[in-house]
Amino acid sequence: MDEHARLFEADGTATLIVRLRQNVIKTGLRKLNISYSRISLADICAKLKLEDVEDAESIVAKAIHDDVIDATIERRSDGSKSIYSKQNPDVYSTNEPQNALHKRITVCMDIHNSAVKSMRFPPDAHKAERQKKKPKQDDDDDIEDAEATVEELLKEEEDE
Repeated sequence: MDEHARLFEADGTATLIVRLRQNVIKTGLRKLNISYSRISLADICAKLKLEDVEDAESIVAKAIHDDVIDATIERRSDGSKSIYSKQNPDVYSTNEPQNALHKRITVCMDIHNSAVKSMRFPPDAHKAERQKKKPKQDDDDDIEDAEATVEELLKEEEDE
């Protein structure tokens, strides 16, 4: 970072690079927290390539405060500090997956029921339209008109 600081400032990406570094450190810290139930800050410094233990302690403390990781920092009798990860409960041994699935199924069923309800027709709706139609004699006239129109089209086609 220090080697290329001028280049990053000239490009206007210096703050982006700093934020990217912080996000990479947080992600690495999250993975270490999942992998180890207890790890010393010195080991964290080595794995994340941090400069000193105090930096690591402040980063870990901020990550704990921001709920990035679920752990505690404890001092050992020799003066070193370690992170103790809190046990992550097995989600599948709880009712949480069942409740989530039930919630999804309920949403799907509600969508289905509303779609079926919107497609329903009132009973005997077609009878009102039939009564509005012309009597049968007028229907016969319409058929005759249609036949005449077809005959006219055929004659025009033959003329061409």
